[in-house]
Amino acid sequence: MCATYAQNIMVATSPSPRGVEGLAYWFVISARDRKRLADYWNTLGHDIDTEHFFASLEDLKRFPGNVYVIQQRIGDFVIIPPLGAHQVRLL
Repeated sequence: MCATYAQNIMVATSPSPRGVEGLAYWFVISARDRKRLADYWNTLGHDIDTEHFFASLEDLKRFPGNVYVIQQRIGDFVIIPPLGAHQVRLL
């Protein structure tokens, strides 16, 4: 995982089959909880340093720490701090 700031600005979207355009949900876990997250990911059979695992919403709900949820729409700018684990779901 990169130890720099991540940033994303949503400038355009494609038509959505669900009828909701320009909507993404970011699930972010603080770098302070990185060790706790690594241990939790291991119980799920995955390594935090690979990008081959996408946690389900149930997995995120069961995480024994804070999961911050950011709703991003067109024009929104999201910044993720260094070592902040994150996943994005597009609608």
